[in-house]
Amino acid sequence: MAGKLKFIHTADIHLGSILHLSCDPREDILDLVNNSTYYAFEYICSFAIENNVDFIIISGDLYDKEARSVRASKFFIEQCERLRENNIKVYLIYGNHDPLTKETDIFHMPDNVFTFDSNNANSIDYFNRDGELAARIVGQSYKTAAESRKMHKTYVVPDNSVYNIGLLHTQLNSNNKNYVPSTSIELKENVNIDYWALGHIHKFNIVNKDTPTIVYPGIPQGRDIGEEGMGGIILAEVEDKSLINLQYITTSLVVWKKVEIKIDEDKENIPENLSDLEDIMLKKAESIVEEYNNISKINGTIENPPLKGFVVQWIISGMGAINDIIKQSRDEIVQVLTKSLNDKLLNNLPFILSDSIEFKTSTFDLNIDKIIAENQIFREVDKVVQCCFRDDKMKMDLLKAMGDVYEYSDDVENYNEQKLQIDEKELSEIILKARQLAFEKLLERGD
Repeated sequence: MAGKLKFIHTADIHLGSILHLSCDPREDILDLVNNSTYYAFEYICSFAIENNVDFIIISGDLYDKEARSVRASKFFIEQCERLRENNIKVYLIYGNHDPLTKETDIFHMPDNVFTFDSNNANSIDYFNRDGELAARIVGQSYKTAAESRKMHKTYVVPDNSVYNIGLLHTQLNSNNKNYVPSTSIELKENVNIDYWALGHIHKFNIVNKDTPTIVYPGIPQGRDIGEEGMGGIILAEVEDKSLINLQYITTSLVVWKKVEIKIDEDKENIPENLSDLEDIMLKKAESIVEEYNNISKINGTIENPPLKGFVVQWIISGMGAINDIIKQSRDEIVQVLTKSLNDKLLNNLPFILSDSIEFKTSTFDLNIDKIIAENQIFREVDKVVQCCFRDDKMKMDLLKAMGDVYEYSDDVENYNEQKLQIDEKELSEIILKARQLAFEKLLERGD
């Protein structure tokens, strides 16, 4: 039966997750950052009420852990009670972070919340406020943290007379066996599904615009620098069984941001000391806020939450004499610069919290390719570097030499919180940084 439909698609909320700060900010900033996932979901519910949506669908990883915290569970119930008072339903599958085991929920779920089973896929009819069948939602929860079942193969609806929505927590990669292996081609083969509401990938991505619409909403609130940028949700509107509007609504109160400053970008203004460098960083901070304010004016009609602040990882690169100063007291310089920046920028709105500073500067103009081509010694050093890239055993030996505190993993979903996780990209950056330091030491000798 055709009609109008308005719903929110969200996923990967990770209530109860740990925020990964490198610095120790003052109490009010720490409280805001640590509770930002809660604030984001509260805003999602407020937005749903203000915009009179029919229902919210959550495509997995509502909670950050299988053992759900009492606080996170109670908070979710309270927000769903708000939705129930406004006749808004919630359809929920559990993902790899919060699989649906034999454990019962800590609290009774409100009657407007519908949870999909982990044993089999099932379909739930949605009746609009006039009592008419307006949509079907089909889904299946994870039973364990790793799911190799091709769940989508069992997603069955009686017909396509109404708008059919499939909830799936997947990596959308048939080669990965841990997170419901599937592909967009396979999803398109189910001709009765109009909208695939995906979860698991923390970046917003419209995989397919046409029918079936296939969308990752991304994470509503980033929790570390690996989840930088504005998080959000999807607001979808359907009329006569056709998707007429798909809008990305930002929900982050705190935004993680990598900011790179090349000290030699302006040849007339290369910093000679730490005061000069701090002035450049402060001007860059002003431009970050100005850019945000300009975007807010352009998107003034979108009911976004007020951004409270940025958590910034500074990356200082380029060539200059200041590198000699940095090399002498790198750790102390990071500590002093971080404190000074935070003293100056945390009282602004939005605030800028300098979480870490990474130096990739050099004293010499390192034309790596030219140096390697012209000098046998540098070629020999580079051969060792290339072996580190190619030889898996050498990589592991290198990691072992770095100490037991590090652990290599490319699986960002399941990591050991007791160790520092290094993926392929980060290990490559460490190897290249080591090559740069070796080249600089050789050039300093001059022989």
